[in-house]
Amino acid sequence: MRIRIDFRLVLAGLLILLVGVALFAVWLVLAVVSFFAFFVPPLHGIFYVALDLLAGSLLMMGAGVIVALSGARGWWGAGWSHGPREEASRDRLKASQRVGELIGVVISLLVLDYFYQSQVMATGFFTSAFGQTEQLAFYGPIILGIAISLVRGVYGRKHAVRPLQSLQGAAIAVASAWLLYKFPFEFNHLTALLPHFLQVPFWWVSNPVGQLLFVLGIIGGLVSMAAHAAMYATSR
Repeated sequence: MRIRIDFRLVLAGLLILLVGVALFAVWLVLAVVSFFAFFVPPLHGIFYVALDLLAGSLLMMGAGVIVALSGARGWWGAGWSHGPREEASRDRLKASQRVGELIGVVISLLVLDYFYQSQVMATGFFTSAFGQTEQLAFYGPIILGIAISLVRGVYGRKHAVRPLQSLQGAAIAVASAWLLYKFPFEFNHLTALLPHFLQVPFWWVSNPVGQLLFVLGIIGGLVSMAAHAAMYATSR
């Protein structure tokens, strides 16, 4: 068995893994601090920060391992080495996948319309701090994702779209960081436009949950940016 190492992909995976390990180390410290902070009501927020770091560190470590292993071809069975024909076949989306992309576009448009209606009807989900910059950060990545899914569904190729997916990951990370910093939301009103029987299952959604989502958005966006950039650089 011959193993082929792609050092760019392996190093990218190791870098993501090290960031995850560093976040996990910070979580260990905060876990101890949050235990004592439990007895001080103003410091209860430390618990949610620790929870965010735990989820983020595990996600980063897992993504780092996957990316690093993907750079070592031939370590499993007959290897991951593919000929030009097989590479071309893997690059093409199946008909079902292309339909799935287009269905995703429709769902994203519905989600986009829901939030726009929430803003127009002033349901309370968006606060007065939701200015033009925040609108760009919130709606921009959604619109970019719709465009990418539309291109993938119509064009039917994966490799050519990866730079756009890497750009989308960067946009999600930056937008999530800005929205987490400004946080112009009131997540208790997230389901205000839904029928009452659909609002009940979301009773637990609150601002700390929303903040956790944006933390995961930062981490997931960075991982997506690095992974798609690495796959584009190393693919034939």
